[in-house]
Amino acid sequence: MIFRLLAACLLAFVLALPMWVAIDEHPGVRVTATSVVVMLGAVLYADLIALDLLRYNVAPHLTTVVEGAVGLRDFGTSCLVPPTP
Repeated sequence: MIFRLLAACLLAFVLALPMWVAIDEHPGVRVTATSVVVMLGAVLYADLIALDLLRYNVAPHLTTVVEGAVGLRDFGTSCLVPPTP
């Protein structure tokens, strides 16, 4: 669990780094708020796409879901609610 969180944070940092450099590292160049918002939206969308690609294309090759595993769909002893059909 912690590995996934760290990997997601690292991916977000790597995607945001070019935006940060473009905003902060050029002395004397003023960056408009509109361009910052557009770059931020692009970074967030790229992060969303990258995480979805990892989730649906890479993760199924690395993990398996075992039906009937302990804790899987155990709604009676947890705070989870069964999905509605």
